[in-house]
Amino acid sequence: IIPAMNTTGDNPKVCVIIPLYNMGAHISEALDSLLNQSFQEWEAYVVDDGSTDDGPAKIQKFVAAYPLKFHLLSHVGHQNRGVWTARNLKSHPACHEP
Repeated sequence: IIPAMNTTGDNPKVCVIIPLYNMGAHISEALDSLLNQSFQEWEAYVVDDGSTDDGPAKIQKFVAAYPLKFHLLSHVGHQNRGVWTARNLKSHPACHEP
């Protein structure tokens, strides 16, 4: 989880990074948990690390329903590069608003 400032500068915004590799059976529950938080100044970036199950399809449903909250990213070539590569999204510009 990476804190950033929202555009108003009033409250911190949280950038949630979720690495995903073949956990389709559990990802919907994790994303529902985010939606049910009382603190709503967050965005979630799910990084598909080359999943071969239905996890990415489940995430796409959340992206379609909540396009400002959920984002799905994947590695070039849909390769499995390991959890550390997925977590290194912290350098993604969206997680560091000015």
